Amino acid sequence: MSAMMIATDDWLVLPWYSQVYVNGDDPPSDTIPAAEPMSSSACEGSTLLIFPSGSDVEIRVRAESWTTEPLTGDPRFDLEAATWTLHCPAGKLTVSNGGHGSSWSFPLPDPGSYQVRINAFHTDTRQLYDQALERSTDSDDPAFQIEVAKLTGRELWLLRLWPNKRPQDVA
Repeated sequence: MSAMMIATDDWLVLPWYSQVYVNGDDPPSDTIPAAEPMSSSACEGSTLLIFPSGSDVEIRVRAESWTTEPLTGDPRFDLEAATWTLHCPAGKLTVSNGGHGSSWSFPLPDPGSYQVRINAFHTDTRQLYDQALERSTDSDDPAFQIEVAKLTGRELWLLRLWPNKRPQDVA
């Protein structure tokens, strides 16, 4: 059976200290996964953290739910895919920046355990923001504001989820 996308949604998220929280519990878990140095994500239980390039510009986070594991191989990805097991007893994901109280909800087909593959595009956005900042002496300068507007949502984090098949479920 080929993989079919069930649902998708995306949001502009301003990372909090270069982190975005994805949680499968309701209410969200307080667990903070341990991350390997220089990793782009970390996961433990029902909590997934992604580490975008910075905290100064909103990034786009897109969630997709699939019937089975989707195809891979998009050459535009900046980072190698990381795949984690994420427990979602609430039957939904909550995406938040962790600090400003903003959160977005993404319904999943069923409560349970999911595989989530994470890919990122345009992870040089922070570097481009820093370069724009160097060219400007004033963050209120209209030219600087135009550059920042062009960078808003440029960095994309794609979360693809599909049901986690336990060994006894696989024929």
